[in-house]
Amino acid sequence: MRSFIYKRFEHIFVDLQRLAQALLLPLVFVQMIIILEWLGMYIESISLFAWRLEEYVPVIFAVGVAIGVSEHKDSLTGFCAAIFCFAGMSIASRNNFTMQSFYGIFCGVCIARIYDGLKDVRMPKCFLFLKQEHLIVLMTIVMGLVVNFLILPVILYFDQFGATVWDLINGRYEVAAMLNGFCNRLLIPLGLHHLLYGFVSFQLGRYNGVQGEVLRYTKGDKTAGFIMSGLYPVSIFGLPAAALAIFCSLPKDERKKYKGTFFTTTLATLVTGVTEPIEYLFVFTSPVLYLIHAGLAGLTCFISAQLKVRIIYSYFPGLFSYFINYASGENTQYIFYIGAGLFVIYFIIFYCAIKFFHVPVNKYLSINRRATSKRNEQARINYIARRYIDALGGKENILELFACTTRLRIVVNNTKLVNQEQIKETGALGVSKIGDSYVQIVVGMGVDDIYREIASICNKA
Repeated sequence: MRSFIYKRFEHIFVDLQRLAQALLLPLVFVQMIIILEWLGMYIESISLFAWRLEEYVPVIFAVGVAIGVSEHKDSLTGFCAAIFCFAGMSIASRNNFTMQSFYGIFCGVCIARIYDGLKDVRMPKCFLFLKQEHLIVLMTIVMGLVVNFLILPVILYFDQFGATVWDLINGRYEVAAMLNGFCNRLLIPLGLHHLLYGFVSFQLGRYNGVQGEVLRYTKGDKTAGFIMSGLYPVSIFGLPAAALAIFCSLPKDERKKYKGTFFTTTLATLVTGVTEPIEYLFVFTSPVLYLIHAGLAGLTCFISAQLKVRIIYSYFPGLFSYFINYASGENTQYIFYIGAGLFVIYFIIFYCAIKFFHVPVNKYLSINRRATSKRNEQARINYIARRYIDALGGKENILELFACTTRLRIVVNNTKLVNQEQIKETGALGVSKIGDSYVQIVVGMGVDDIYREIASICNKA
């Protein structure tokens, strides 16, 4: 019984990983809507275009999730999901209800499963006048519409879940912000923080027919933006201070060796808000230090909401998002006041933990990143990719391969064949095995190149 429950949990976890990975595509697209909103402040036609796109956010989620979750990843999957989603939206509009992003996610997952189940079904000879792909699309849409009609009332109920949670918050933005910041950091090692970000950004609360902090903010809701603002000081000040403390704790003869990589990664965190490369320096070697980091993130979000700082971020809370949303925010100058104090706190905690309490931290890639030519760079990527494949138990052990912003997500036949030490020696910032079939490798900024090389070698593209 225990083994059955464990296997089910592992299967659910892998499915959640696929969903978190699939959400990246629609989240990036919605990020572009926010940028268009910013440009629309100066060009009215662009603003109108962005507002029209907001109406089809469920469709964006449906298409992105369907392609990401489906095993076949055909463009036809996204086509079927779009039709499925449009059908549900039209039915809901007749009942004066506006579908939200949750419905789009449901459409994407549902169609992906139906499509995968029908893709390899052989058609009777009487249907050979139609291409199999065309018939599969037709059957997928028909089955999707049947499911839509049968469970639409349930979906309508769950689609209001974010609004219900918002009603429970009832103005207590500080508590909601603290929980969001704390849980957001805790979910990063598991790779599930995209799910929380998606819920908060596109499902939490309701205003003028839209849901979520991001869309309510762009529609002018003055209660949106408090929950997300506190992660700006963490990304812009806190984690760069932690990286500086780690760098200063290195022996003097090693600082020069790692200086360029530390500078590049810290600059990327400042500008883009991508924090994983710094966090994975200590997430596995010192869970207590990471828990302190998550606690500080929650406390910072609480203080930010208490000071009525109101601003959203598009995908990641870096300087790029800050300047885009600065004009529409409120009390955004407090981010730098909070950040200055946070910088000192992070530096002192991390430096003392490493120097006086001998907390171990991972070092950055020892492989030379400065290639003199494209040929040398490609050779380096090929070398790293083959080392990873070998450490993962060979091509035969790799079932599925995905690339996130900074990490590789791999489903394998057996995690016992995975050599974590070899992965770390190759230059990974972190590696984790979950259950008997799931592995995450934190690569850093160059993850896409390595992903493509591994996919090419293993024919997993």
